[in-house]
Parts: sequence; C-alpha cells; structure tokens
Amino acid sequence: MNTIKGRGWMQEDNIVSTLVAKDKQLSSMFKVRFGTAIVISVVCLLIVNFFMMREVSLGQYPYDIDGWGHLVPVDQANTSGKEEACNFSLNDAYNPERGFLLPAIFGTAYCLTGSVEAVQWMNLALHVLSCFIIVLCFSKQFKSLIIPSVAVLLWSIWPAYSYLHGYYFSEQIGAFFIVLAVCLLISIGKEVSGRALWLMLGIGLSLAVLLHVRASSLLFVLGIFGLVAWWYKRHLGKVLASFAAFVLIYVSLPIVNYQHFSAFIPFTTQGGFALHEGTYLPGDDLPAAALRKIPEFNEREAKTVDMNAYERDKYWKSLAIQNIADDPIGQIELLFKKAMRFWAYVPGYSWVPTTKSLVFALPLFVVWLLSLTLLKNRNILIINMAVVSTWAMHTLIHSEYRYSYVVFPLIVVSCGIWVLRFIETTLLKKQVRD
Repeated sequence: MNTIKGRGWMQEDNIVSTLVAKDKQLSSMFKVRFGTAIVISVVCLLIVNFFMMREVSLGQYPYDIDGWGHLVPVDQANTSGKEEACNFSLNDAYNPERGFLLPAIFGTAYCLTGSVEAVQWMNLALHVLSCFIIVLCFSKQFKSLIIPSVAVLLWSIWPAYSYLHGYYFSEQIGAFFIVLAVCLLISIGKEVSGRALWLMLGIGLSLAVLLHVRASSLLFVLGIFGLVAWWYKRHLGKVLASFAAFVLIYVSLPIVNYQHFSAFIPFTTQGGFALHEGTYLPGDDLPAAALRKIPEFNEREAKTVDMNAYERDKYWKSLAIQNIADDPIGQIELLFKKAMRFWAYVPGYSWVPTTKSLVFALPLFVVWLLSLTLLKNRNILIINMAVVSTWAMHTLIHSEYRYSYVVFPLIVVSCGIWVLRFIETTLLKKQVRD
C-alpha cells in the first residue's frame, strides 16, 4: 500500500513538474504569448461587458456618480449635448475639483459616439487593454503564461469591482497607466539597451497623465521615479529625459490652477475634502453621501456655500488638521480601519469585514504577505512598490474597497509568483529526499 501510495505521489509530482516546465517553455515564444494575451483579453471583455450592461440596465445610481464627467450630458433628452461636447475647449473641461484632462477625455468619448454610455465603453476598452499588456509583459518577464492570465481573469470577475464598469469612474484609466508604467520599467531590465530612452520617456508621460487623473497615485509616482533614479543613475541623461517628459505634461495642471486662483495648487482642489473625509472620526471614513446624514458635517459643509473651490480646499484641510489634533489616538485607530477597507468591505462603525468580502480578501492578503519574501527580485519589488504605495496613500487619506482595483492584478501576480516558487521548491526538496 505504501509503495502504491508513494508512486501516486510521484506521478502527481511529475504532472506538476511537467505543467510548470511547459508553462515556462510556452511563455518564451512570442507568438504564443501574443495569442494567449488576445484570447484572455477577449474573455475579459465578455466578462466586463456583462457587468457593464447589467449595471446600465439596473440604473441604481447616476452615471456620473463620482463627478468626473461634467462634459458628458447624462440626460438623453438633451439633443444639443453632443454638439456642445464636440465644441468644448480645455477651459470648458476645467473643473477645479477634477482638473481638466479626464473630463476632456470623457467629453471626447461622448463627442465621438454621441452615446451617454461612451465613458463606460472607453473604460471597458482600457480595462481590456490593461489585461492584454499584463499578459503580454508579465508572461515574458516571469516566464509564466498561467499567472498573468489568472490575474486578469480574477480582476475581471472580482465581485467587489463589478459595479465600477457601469458608471463614470477614473479607476480604469488610473489602472491602465499604473500597469503601463510598471511594465515599461520592468521591460528596461538590468542591462540598459538602445530602446531604454523610449521606455523611460513612456514612463514619464504615463506618470504625468496618471497624476492628472488620480492625485492619490502620488506615492506611486515618487516610487517609480525613485527606482529609475537609483537603478539607472549611470544613465543620467535618460533619467532626466524621463523626468522632463513628466514635467512637460504634468505642469499644465498647476499652471491652469494658477490662472484661475492666482495660487500654487499642485493637484485638484478635491484633496482637502478627501482628507477631511478620512479624518472625521464621527464619520468613520465613510463616503460623502453617508457623512451628509450627520448634522455636524452638514453644518461644516454649509459654511462652504459662498466659497470658491480654492477656499473650500483650504477650509477642509484646516478642519482635517484640527481633526487630527483633537484626537490623535482616534486617528491612529481609524488608520487601521482604512487599511482594512482597502482589502475588504468593512461596514460603517464596524471593525468586522462582511463575510462575503472576507472569504475572498483574507486568502489573497495572506498569500500577498508571503510574496513579500521575494522582494530581492527586481520585478517583484516594482510590482509591490505599486501595491504598497497605493495602499499607504489611501490609508493616510481616505479608503474604499474599490480603490484596490487599480493594483489588483499586480497583487495577484505577486501571489502567483510566490505560489509558483513554493511549488518548485517543494518539488525540488522531494526530489532530493527521493
């Protein structure tokens, strides 16, 4: 019996070893990687399209739920909306709380199609393109087709993110530029080749657009530039070119802000409200809609009625600083809750995640922590810098479960690499014992 049982284990080990070897072999062939990326992306397209159409048909919330698409008339009876959207200028696109680049992109999408679902279709395309880049890039760098494919499929079907595809959100475009910047940096590698300049220019441009649409990516942007400057300091010209490309695009936002308010405002004027939202202890870091059910918050907000956007931003920041000074211990406790909310859905005024989100989130979080033992690998370091910097930023300011969407596939890839290494190490130990 022991012999038969031992042979069974040996056969299973051989099957796993064969699968791992075959996965590595196929990932080294460009045509296979490209074809796999296409097929997986189409599957992701079908999945996300289903979620998008479901949300559109349900119509639970206004399309512009997050206030990003002020150039897209959501009233289908507005027959002049398309013409107005097609004739907009950057001045029309500018919104102090949202900047001008993303509203302009949303407005352009509406202009080209005339459909109020244009933004959803654009976000769908960005999600699918991100999936394609992840499979094509990571399958080469990590020598595995399975890991990035599983990552993007899970990203597409993850229950917490399904509703994102039905409304005007910035998560999809943010995720696209995070994925693009990560893959460009990974593609440079240790040995700087002739194409490194173009890759670094691409990094700079990607980070600039990202910071326009998601100021919460600031730590990620600093992290990427920090790695570029440290790893490639011997190629100072290329590093400076990357930074120059970044400045060329990014600087337009503070310039436009200065033209409107005669003050230096590096990002949008939404930061003060978000910071207050995440430090207002009676509100438990809940979204604005929930905060407006609290009388004290309504009194605070009522004082902003006659303020311009810059004044409101300063007002909310001053209240946030006061919140921290009034109860620093309470703020530390809230930080832990905000950290949890990035990984799972934690209801208001509770420390216990919902069972549904915990079932999905807990195993993922545990394996991700284990994957941090692989940080000596440059590519793993880049991926997890993106994860940690995004998580840290939202922990410090304001956190919701959906914010993890922008780095979710990177989390799964990191987990997958650890699992693969664990399998390979386990098999090697068994072979040595045998």
